Amino acid sequence: MSFLFGRSTNGSSTQKYKSSQFGPRTAGIHNKSHMSTQSHSGASGLLNRTTGFNSHDTSSSLTEEDDFEIITMEDALPDVETTDQEVPFGRKFGKKYFGFGEKVRNLNHGSFGAIPNAVLDARVRHMKDIQLFPDPFFKTGIFNQIAPIRKQVAELVDADPDNLVFVTNATTAVNTILRSYPFKKGDTFIICNTIYGSCRNTIQFLQDRVGVKVVELTFTYPMNHAEILDLFTSAIDSYENVRMAFFDTVSSMPAATIPWEELCHICRDRGVLSMVDGAHAIGLIPLSLRTARPDFFTSNLHKWLFTPNSVALLYVDRSQHHYVHSLPVSAVYLDDNTTLSGDKEQSRLADTFLYTGTIDYSAILTIPDSIKFRNEVCGGEERIRQYCTDLATRGGALVAKEFGTEILSGKEDNLITSMVTVALPYNPADSPSLQGEINGKYIEYIIREWNTFVPISYYKGQWWSRWSAQVYVDIDDFKYGIRAVLNTLEYLKSLGYK
Repeated sequence: MSFLFGRSTNGSSTQKYKSSQFGPRTAGIHNKSHMSTQSHSGASGLLNRTTGFNSHDTSSSLTEEDDFEIITMEDALPDVETTDQEVPFGRKFGKKYFGFGEKVRNLNHGSFGAIPNAVLDARVRHMKDIQLFPDPFFKTGIFNQIAPIRKQVAELVDADPDNLVFVTNATTAVNTILRSYPFKKGDTFIICNTIYGSCRNTIQFLQDRVGVKVVELTFTYPMNHAEILDLFTSAIDSYENVRMAFFDTVSSMPAATIPWEELCHICRDRGVLSMVDGAHAIGLIPLSLRTARPDFFTSNLHKWLFTPNSVALLYVDRSQHHYVHSLPVSAVYLDDNTTLSGDKEQSRLADTFLYTGTIDYSAILTIPDSIKFRNEVCGGEERIRQYCTDLATRGGALVAKEFGTEILSGKEDNLITSMVTVALPYNPADSPSLQGEINGKYIEYIIREWNTFVPISYYKGQWWSRWSAQVYVDIDDFKYGIRAVLNTLEYLKSLGYK
C-alpha cells in the first residue's frame, strides 16, 4: 500500500478507517459509529465577516505546485481498507481524520496540538466507561491501567518506566520540580532569553520566595549549537553555586532546536542539575532519555503526539526521586529522608504521582489510542516526522521568499523541526514599547478575517512568525497563511502601527 505525502495529484480516495478499533471497551460501552466529520472545537464559528478593510486583496506570486514526493509503504496497515489510492497527508487527510471547521487552516499546531476524530471518540468512550461505575476505576482500575501506559510511553522516549509519571502539562511539571526541590538562598540558575514565559515566571517565584540567583544567557541568531554549548559551559564554570541549568529541547518563540542532549552531559559532568523543558519533544523529535540522562525532563503529549488535552510526561532521574513530590501533594507523601524497602522504593515516584485527586484521567487513558493512530493510520513516527520536517522546510523557504526576508538561521546547524521561524517584513519603530498592543490587534484580526493563525513575536529587534507543519497541512495552507499574514500586516499599518 502507498501513502502519498502532500497534495493528491490524481483523484479521490476510498480509504476507510475503522474508528471503533481504537481503545478497549468495557462494561457494555459499544460504539459502532465511524469518526465524525464535524468539528469538535466549534472552530467553524470563526467565519469571515465583512469589514471596511479589504481583507483578501493581497497580491502574491504564489502558484499551484504539484511536485510532492511520493513515499510508498509495501504492506497494508491494520484496520485500513483501501483501493488503489490512499488519502494523502495534507488537507484531504485533515478533512478525513480531524475535526477542523470547514474554513479553518490550522498553521499553529505548535501551541495546542490537534486531536484526530478517532482519538477524541476514544476519549469519550473512556470517560463513559469510568462513569458506568466509578468506584472500580478509582479504587483499583487506575492502578492497573496507567502502569502499562507509562511503559508504552517510556518505550517511545527510551526511559525506565519507573522514572516516568504523568502530569497535566509541561508547566505543571516545571512547577512540580522547582517548587518541591530543596533549593536554598544563593543557589544559581542558568537560563536563556528564549525560555518560555511560564517557566521564567516560576523561576522568578523562586527568586522572590527562596532567594535563588538567576543568570540569563542571550541567544543571538544566527547562532549554531556549538556557540550555545560554549555559552552554557562558560556560565556554569564562571558563576558560584550553580545549582541548575534550565533549557529547552526546541524553544517556543522563536522555534529553534537546542543541543539539549549535550547540555545534559555538560551539566552532569559538572555536578549541575539539568531541567529540560521538552514541551516540544515527544512526537516531534527522536528521544533517548537513557542516553541524554537529564535530571528532570518534561514533554507535552497533547502537542505533537495527538493526545487529548491535557497530559504531559515528567521524567525524574532515579537519583532525584526522594526530592520530588506531586503537585498537589495528595494520597501519597514521603519525606525526602524516608527510604522504603524493596519494590516500594523502586516505585515511589510512580506511586506518589498516580492519584492526585478525583480528576479526569481520560487523556492519559487515551494515549495508546493516539499512538495507535500514529502507527496504523499515519505510518509511524518517522513517516510523520519526515513529512512535517520536509513541509516546514519547503514552506518556510516559500514564506521567506514571499516576505522578502529570511528563515531564523543556525548557521551550519538546522533549527527546523515541524516548526519554522521566518522574519516578518514589518518592524515599526515603536515595536519595543507597543509589542503587546500590536500582537493583540494582529491576533484579533487574522483569526476573525482569515480563520487561521500564525503566531508572531518580537525578538532581538525583529518581528518573527512561527509556522507549524503537520500531517493535515500542505503547501497550499502555507500559501494561504502568507496571504493572511501579509494582509494582517497591512491592516496593522492602516491602524497607525508603521
